[in-house]
Amino acid sequence: MSESKKNHKIGRIEHFTICLWMIVVLLVSGGCNSTDKDPIETSRVPPAVSEEGREAYISPFREVTGPVHTTYLIANPPIEVLTDKTESPEYREFNLAIKGLKDKSTEEKINQKILEHHISLKEMKIPPYRGIRRLIPEESTILNQDVSTQLIFSYDDIISVMSSVSRTYSTDASGLNTEYVDFRDSLTLDLHTGEEIQLSDLFLSDSDYLNTLNSLVSDYLSHQQATEEYGRDFGYITLTGPFTGLKEDQKFNLTENALMLIFDYDTPEFDTRNYPVTINIPYKDLEDILAIKERFYSEDSSIFENDTPREHILISNFQERIEGENSVTPIEGIDVHKEMRYPPDLSSSLKKKFLEFSELNIGEIKDVAEGEHQQFYYQESTAFSIGDYIIFSKMKNYHDGQFNFTQEYMTFKEDGTIVPLESLFRPDFDYKELIRKVLIGAIPRGVERSDEFVDQLMESLAFRLNRTDIHFASESIQSNQDERTPVTFAIPYKVIGIENLTIFSE
Repeated sequence: MSESKKNHKIGRIEHFTICLWMIVVLLVSGGCNSTDKDPIETSRVPPAVSEEGREAYISPFREVTGPVHTTYLIANPPIEVLTDKTESPEYREFNLAIKGLKDKSTEEKINQKILEHHISLKEMKIPPYRGIRRLIPEESTILNQDVSTQLIFSYDDIISVMSSVSRTYSTDASGLNTEYVDFRDSLTLDLHTGEEIQLSDLFLSDSDYLNTLNSLVSDYLSHQQATEEYGRDFGYITLTGPFTGLKEDQKFNLTENALMLIFDYDTPEFDTRNYPVTINIPYKDLEDILAIKERFYSEDSSIFENDTPREHILISNFQERIEGENSVTPIEGIDVHKEMRYPPDLSSSLKKKFLEFSELNIGEIKDVAEGEHQQFYYQESTAFSIGDYIIFSKMKNYHDGQFNFTQEYMTFKEDGTIVPLESLFRPDFDYKELIRKVLIGAIPRGVERSDEFVDQLMESLAFRLNRTDIHFASESIQSNQDERTPVTFAIPYKVIGIENLTIFSE
């Protein structure tokens, strides 16, 4: 061995020994000091490269771990939307910008991103749907085009805007053969920073959100029979191959009640026939991993010029599937119309209670059947969920010599226990005084308002929870000579005061 090679080998050994010694020192010193230092906060930094080979997304937003339970949204104050319109018979265009943030540099940043998003879709020559050039050859010309960007979600200090483009092409020289194409994309932005929000940012940092979404999408596709030639809904969505799961960069937008997933040319396993199609995932199915409020909303500081109180809105459970019946049955010589709808995932105990709630009143039907008056009887019953509650609603319309309208409600917790009205309010809040005042104002003109009569109506009140208010209905009263109707009214949550309600408690 030459002297230079021997020296090189010795140098490598010495270098290795020094490195090994430094590692040992670091490990020892780290172990000795670990009890004296606060634990290092874990970051939401994924691997440098994703499994698909794309550059991995590094979230700029704060980490959020469970538990969460998302049952309501907090509306942003009204944001002035400035719409730029260009209209012509062949080319229509609508773009928007927002106004109303205190930080004008962030507002400008957001509006610039919205504009760039809008232009990127507008200037796309042709969306790369599979096989589109067989339908729309290179020499095709655009007959008309609509470009639109709209604000579709404004809650919890974030917004979603949707940009869409629809075109009609002339595919030959005659101009008689045409093809229609549609494409869209959504942009979701944090109003604190102007940064774009990705799908993963909507969920708990430590949740397996893709697995949850994949299960829900698979269930939807199975119900839609998407592997069949046309699917359950003709022409809606079919699969060209097995569904292998969503990607991290899946297109989406937010709505008031559901996460909307968008499928188009970026998801070739979905045959969407040159149009985007959507699958709505109810927030109810995501309530224990959805972290929009925890990640983006800030209660301590307002970023808006408008400092009005923030409206709290209960999330309705968007339902793709509904069970029930719609029947016309001859009873006592008249055709009785009965309509009944309820979600298929209603618990067995609540379903039993709902069926009992929806039973027909044979005594009323017999009264309708007597005499020479107009005879009809219609009853509609529905069960739906909102927030953490299940609402039964029944409306009847019948004629027994005069027109009768009735409304009945029952409110339950998800475990099947009844919810009394007083449980909706804080113990120190005089809710009865507020309800009584609004009730008196809702009594039709010409009807007495004596204390005894008002007390009777108060005792008869039934209620249901809506997205933004509590709706009340009394027993039916004689509102005019030929008609009996309930006294109905609603009291918005913001009028009651969020601080006086228990339904928005964490």
